[in-house]
Amino acid sequence: MSVFFITGIDAKIGKTFATGYLAKQLMEHGINVITQKLIETGCENEISEDITAHRDLMKISLQPVDKQYISCPYVFKAAAPPYLAAELEHVTLYPNRI
Repeated sequence: MSVFFITGIDAKIGKTFATGYLAKQLMEHGINVITQKLIETGCENEISEDITAHRDLMKISLQPVDKQYISCPYVFKAAAPPYLAAELEHVTLYPNRI
């Protein structure tokens, strides 16, 4: 199993697009792919907006792992660093859940 980790230190720099596009390209070459977003902040929906964007780019529907909050186990409304968003919503972050 290969793992690719896409990261960046700022918002709106293309991580979501790069992840979804890479996943789509790999799928088109017959590779079984799933994307994850470990913690999303600044999200108004129950399901990660980034995961939804990945699936749209991949041209697939939300998967069972998305609906079960496995692909993105933590989603917070506050647009803040994850530790602060969790604190504001009185949620404890558990590393084994990520």
